[in-house]
Amino acid sequence: MSRRGYYLTNDEGKKERIPSVSSILKMFGDNEALLYWANNQGQEGKSLADARKVPLGAGSLTHAMIWDDIKGMLGEEREPLNLDDIDIQIVMNAKKAFQSYELWKGSVGFEPLYAEHPLTSKAMRFGGRPDLIAKVMNQVVLVDWKAAKGIYTNVYFQLAAYGMLIEENKEELEIESLGAVVPVRLGKEDATFDHLHRPWDSNTMRAAREGFTRLRSMYDIVKVLKS
Repeated sequence: MSRRGYYLTNDEGKKERIPSVSSILKMFGDNEALLYWANNQGQEGKSLADARKVPLGAGSLTHAMIWDDIKGMLGEEREPLNLDDIDIQIVMNAKKAFQSYELWKGSVGFEPLYAEHPLTSKAMRFGGRPDLIAKVMNQVVLVDWKAAKGIYTNVYFQLAAYGMLIEENKEELEIESLGAVVPVRLGKEDATFDHLHRPWDSNTMRAAREGFTRLRSMYDIVKVLKS
């Protein structure tokens, strides 16, 4: 399982490529966030090419700072962040958001277990890399970081898919059953650090699991129709 794809061994002992969570969701993309963004760019008089030239924002920098901290907690090699060429206001906002992360981390007993660990599902034949499997308040959770203006519908399908991967591989990971998903929103431009807590057995996540299961089936159907 590499960045180039995910594979399972078939009954004949041959490796077969299976789709990633991202490729499945991309086929049935939730354009809610994209349409909102494109509309705003058009109102500001920007072409699509101009709008795509987006400088590093506070959300992306906060994300990098959080990952650097998590790598340290996991004992992985860390690369020093160079903040010299970044706008001072962006740095200040990112540091403020990072302080909110540290307060949250301390209040919930945050303990990272696996970062971007590749997993595959034999039952549903797909693969993916959950952002972070961690313990929060002594409960195994899936944490997913989003530098965005909101938590959109597609995020819950993604969380459901990653959660199912974790549940199917919990013995290999040597963890307890998944207790909850925790999407964390980092403001793209400001110092926002918002987090939600959705129990794995909640109505929201049950609906999201059912939705992704249907998308996985439709993915195979569409591939056949396009062949």
